[in-house]
Amino acid sequence: MEIIYTNKEFDKREIYKHTRAASVSLKDVKDGTKIAPVEVCIYADTNSKGEDVTITSIMDADGNHYATNSRFLREELKYLLDLMGDEFFEIIIRKPVSKGGRTFVTCELA
Repeated sequence: MEIIYTNKEFDKREIYKHTRAASVSLKDVKDGTKIAPVEVCIYADTNSKGEDVTITSIMDADGNHYATNSRFLREELKYLLDLMGDEFFEIIIRKPVSKGGRTFVTCELA
């Protein structure tokens, strides 16, 4: 496992929570759900099939943990974190359908 990005400095316990503790998959979250990201950790790992994956882990203001391997959400969230800096903000989870008919996870500023 390799940490690629965090929005703050994490101690070992926080790294564990983001990379190993139970989290809700964003593919299981309802379209339109609002989340206030407080901690974000993007890391590279290997899945159970032996494939390299990049995971985005989010802890919200209520302490709930969410995770996804969606490139679209990762890129948009990173952009929002860079744009908003230390300012509090919320995201809305979006699940559009691609031209190929596949649903994917992304987000937008609330």
